[in-house]
Amino acid sequence: MTMSDLNEQERVILRLAAGHLTNAEIGGRLSLSPKTIEWYMTHILQKLGVHDRHEASRIYLAEVRSTRARAKRAAPAKRSPRGSPSRKRRDGTP
Repeated sequence: MTMSDLNEQERVILRLAAGHLTNAEIGGRLSLSPKTIEWYMTHILQKLGVHDRHEASRIYLAEVRSTRARAKRAAPAKRSPRGSPSRKRRDGTP
């Protein structure tokens, strides 16, 4: 299974768990009980096919890095204004 198999709430919980928050801290941020977070984490681990939250966090972080790298490759390259032939100096010379 992959991150795409997780629903939005599970992704939010996994993101917070990857940030080293405890179940109680995650629950506090999301207005859920620590037991509910524990239930979610159990299902997240099952869906990802891992045994602990550290492995799940590694999968999450790898996905984030991969997504950022894809976005960076897809972004158009920025041109330096100094190399632009249409730009003139303040004194009017090219």
